[in-house]
Amino acid sequence: MLKNDRIWQLLARKLSNEATQAELDELSALLKNDEATASIAHTIEEHWNTNPDIDIEFLDATYLLHLKRMQEQGLIMGTPHQPDLFLEVPDNTGKVHTKKIKKLLFATALPLVAIIILLSWFFLHTPLSKTNQVSGNLVKAVELPNEIVTKNASKTKIVLPDGSVVWLNADTKLWYYKSFGNTLREVYLNGEAFFDVTKNPAKPFVIHTKLLDIKVLGTQFNVRSYPNDKTIETSLVRGLVQVTLHSRPDEKYFLKPNEKLVVLNTNTIDSLNVQKQVPAISKNLDDNIVAIKNLTPLQSNDSIKIETAWTKNRLCFTDENFEEVAHQLERWYDVQIVFKNNKYKDIRLNGSFVNETLTQALDALKFSTNFHYDIKDKTVTIY
Repeated sequence: MLKNDRIWQLLARKLSNEATQAELDELSALLKNDEATASIAHTIEEHWNTNPDIDIEFLDATYLLHLKRMQEQGLIMGTPHQPDLFLEVPDNTGKVHTKKIKKLLFATALPLVAIIILLSWFFLHTPLSKTNQVSGNLVKAVELPNEIVTKNASKTKIVLPDGSVVWLNADTKLWYYKSFGNTLREVYLNGEAFFDVTKNPAKPFVIHTKLLDIKVLGTQFNVRSYPNDKTIETSLVRGLVQVTLHSRPDEKYFLKPNEKLVVLNTNTIDSLNVQKQVPAISKNLDDNIVAIKNLTPLQSNDSIKIETAWTKNRLCFTDENFEEVAHQLERWYDVQIVFKNNKYKDIRLNGSFVNETLTQALDALKFSTNFHYDIKDKTVTIY
């Protein structure tokens, strides 16, 4: 179900010229493995790209007719619901700024109407049995989600409609639909976020990421799911969570407090090499797929864990290679790091920074290695 939801969402973004190249590649890969859905998507796209003479009065009448037909079949075309959000945005000096953002108005009215008409044509020319099968996914495709985005060097705190609190780290996107809280509390995450979920056993809370889903009832935990990081981590502070990998839907991983699930992000490495080296998922990270580990304290007998230190405005890492640390530095300081000499990518580093500038952080890391760096505008060159 999640895969089909994603297909229709990506197709809608493609038709309205909002999809990124990464999203177009993802859509192509999903459709390649689903011939039935690919056929429907191709038909929709084919009719979308035709350019007939425009008759405004005919379009208006047709739109109302199709909308009525869809409503009779139980398809309620809702409008995006985006309540005001109060955001606490701490900068990297520790100072917190509170902002109120109003409902966003998207300049997508015309593409949205066109998609509705196009999907309506599909429903009018498709047998009822097949229509019912895909109706839910198509409706979600044209429903605009509530979307919260943070840029590099920024963090945001939001409160969801159920009272759950979410802290978003830099370069993160969280979104959810109007149906949030009807039967499930579902959100979608790209990046890193710390969740303090309001307990409600009747309506489980589910976080969808690109490679895995996390299901909880009420708890505190951190999810790091950046597309360019080599691993995806779910770190549990309190409560109980169930993690399911998309590649192994029948296997469930349960975490206890102070445990984390580390999963290899196979999108960042050569898929052919993965198939040769890793024929099946193992519970050992040495097999390059998944492992359950304990959270890492910042210091011995310290209540602050490295996995969640960013919520305390600390950038921390231990025994990580320079390439992975570089991704964290890029998000923390809003820069791009380029390695002129690849041998430095595998250097293992430790660090903990609070108010240090980029130069101070790099100078501290140089202490244990012999690398040099050069900063020009927002580009850092390591050599």
